Amino acid sequence: MCQLCLDACKKYWPDLNDEDRSTLLMGATAFPFGCGEGIAAQLKDMAEKSGCDLGKALAIADEEMDAAVAEAKADGSWPTSEDNVPGEL
Repeated sequence: MCQLCLDACKKYWPDLNDEDRSTLLMGATAFPFGCGEGIAAQLKDMAEKSGCDLGKALAIADEEMDAAVAEAKADGSWPTSEDNVPGEL
């Protein structure tokens, strides 16, 4: 875990133990694929939205992901099975 992500977790979510910190990062942010600054911003935003409640944060993240997928499907940008041609990446 990058130091920036760890510092942001401790700053915005000071009461989380290591296991809950990992759950938050994996379930409610772009970690491990996002940049440290972006993840820190997500941690701050999610702390504000959820009141630092891990369960609420995970539920909010799920709702936001579901909404993003629905929007992508509605506008045609969501990949379909026709997009997956064998042998192509």
